[in-house]
Amino acid sequence: MKNKPTLSNSNRNVHMAVFKQTKENGATWFSATLKRPYKNRQGQWEHGSYNLKQLEALVELAQQAIRFINESERTKNAEQESAAA
Repeated sequence: MKNKPTLSNSNRNVHMAVFKQTKENGATWFSATLKRPYKNRQGQWEHGSYNLKQLEALVELAQQAIRFINESERTKNAEQESAAA
């Protein structure tokens, strides 16, 4: 079964997705992907380079992912500390 993103967004054809990962021991962490998909002349999907506006969108989306992951980690840590108390 494919892991669905916990958060996703797009801007100027740049797509961001954040995924929650889980190890066998139950430990969790987040990872993010940023890409600009397009179809080549043969109709195959590829991920390409970025022009200036797309780079600006990439930075904005990366910042969104960072804020989400940081907040998720803070929440997880607070829950763990509360459970340990």
